[in-house]
Amino acid sequence: MRVCLLIVTFLFQMITASAQEQERKLIDRLLKPDTTLQNPQQKKSFSQQRTPSTRSSATRSFYIAERNLSKNFLADRQFATTNYSSRNFETKAATQMKVQKTSTFSTRAVQHVSTASNGSKSFSTRDFSSTRPFLVRGKSQKSLDAKHHPLTIEEVRELLNKNK
Repeated sequence: MRVCLLIVTFLFQMITASAQEQERKLIDRLLKPDTTLQNPQQKKSFSQQRTPSTRSSATRSFYIAERNLSKNFLADRQFATTNYSSRNFETKAATQMKVQKTSTFSTRAVQHVSTASNGSKSFSTRDFSSTRPFLVRGKSQKSLDAKHHPLTIEEVRELLNKNK
């Protein structure tokens, strides 16, 4: 069993050593590329003429018709409003509707009212949170307290007399 563990450990060290060597080769290839391995097709020209042409060729003149996409609409239509006869409305006092008499119905009395099993027990509770002072101090409370310390009478006088 010890021999097997020793062999596995040795193989693991060999794998990690070769992986580190491979990484070094990759870095060297990126930093110093071998330019002799270029493809000869990289410098191939794809134009049909090997030499640049200096001739000028004549072209025919052509006419482009101007398209006017805006439409003109005639604004000569006029509409007249018609007069409607309406009657005069008068304000009158509103008539109150008669209230109907309400009917009464007889109900049966309840024979047995059940009470809750814990209805007579009393429990103690905590005070409401707003009655307790907030005692939690934040992580920067000391620096805030240093900036906002209670002022002495002399400091108050000095602050009040600054504007004069």
